[in-house]
Amino acid sequence: MKGRFTRMRNRTGALALCLSLAGAFALSACAHAPHARHDSADADARLAAALKEWDQAHSTGMNNGAVYADEPVIVDSGAAKLHIEQIALEFPRHVPTLVMCAQICFQAGEIEKASAYADRALTLQSDNNFAGIIRAQAALSDGNLPKAREVAKKQLSLTPDSCYLHEVMAGIEFYAGDMAACEREVSLAERYGSDPWRIAYHRGLLAERRGDPSEAKKQFEKSAQLCPTADFAKSRMNGIEPPALPAAPK
Repeated sequence: MKGRFTRMRNRTGALALCLSLAGAFALSACAHAPHARHDSADADARLAAALKEWDQAHSTGMNNGAVYADEPVIVDSGAAKLHIEQIALEFPRHVPTLVMCAQICFQAGEIEKASAYADRALTLQSDNNFAGIIRAQAALSDGNLPKAREVAKKQLSLTPDSCYLHEVMAGIEFYAGDMAACEREVSLAERYGSDPWRIAYHRGLLAERRGDPSEAKKQFEKSAQLCPTADFAKSRMNGIEPPALPAAPK
């Protein structure tokens, strides 16, 4: 799902962005969420067509009615979302569709629906990291830190080498105020293959929290250089003031 779901809402400041990055890139990294059982291979084809429609609706941003330069039609993103949810109704055991529904509902701010879809996916496939990440995001968006931690820890027990899950756990520790634990999780995410630009961004957030604006700006600059399209890193970088110069001796 190339480049899909990369524009996520920032719900709780730096933490929400930290978490949403993990979910967004976990999903964009998969060609198809793994699944062992579903009702029919037709669901795969239906989902692929619906996701193409979704991509068309979002090709020029998050506005409804995006118009393609080469197509005299208007694609409504709300209708595209409903089409994906309709597939979930028709194929209630198709895990990839449930995961996509969880993600698009989370993106739309429908946290309760996102949680329900993610829970259904996890019931069918307990080791689906993508569903686990979204479920943890949803819990944290609701302010339910214990639930977010429970979900992330369970998923890590099943796949301890998931860099995305370690990024999510880093966000949870960040929210909980345990910067040492957050630092450890970021280092684990780096060891297991997280993109360097995201690692730099997370370390920039940590430096901000520690009150080190110089290091924070350095990390945000690194993140922006490694991923020029990371506008949030540039915005964060521009919001950091350099440390004050020492007063001149009298």
